Amino acid sequence: MRTRLDDSLDVVAAHGLGGVSGALLTGVFASAAWGGTAGLLEGAPGLVARQAAAVGATLLWSAAGTWSVLKAIERFAPLRASERHQGRGLDVEQHGEEAYGSGEGAILVLPDAVAPTPSRTAAQVGLGVAAEA
Repeated sequence: MRTRLDDSLDVVAAHGLGGVSGALLTGVFASAAWGGTAGLLEGAPGLVARQAAAVGATLLWSAAGTWSVLKAIERFAPLRASERHQGRGLDVEQHGEEAYGSGEGAILVLPDAVAPTPSRTAAQVGLGVAAEA
């Protein structure tokens, strides 16, 4: 499934999915022999249901809190860099430096006047090859 979620640090994948699966599996593998409540494997599905309700409540609380904080910040500052800044790289735009100055990973910043047109591809611009008419 493709989303518009900008999660460059994989917070959702690492903490979100790991936390949800861990919370639900706690209800599956819990054992009264360990000093707790019996889980699904011991024939008690109630703990899985309570864990699922807690996960749902946590997701709603986190989503509402995140939305509120982002709306408050958005009143004073943009939440996202412009497409041009993203295209050039935020290291260049915000710090005035490039992590990889040459070779693989180096970015090519074309001035607006030399932007590719339908008759002139990006490869032709980079190689200095004139487009055939």
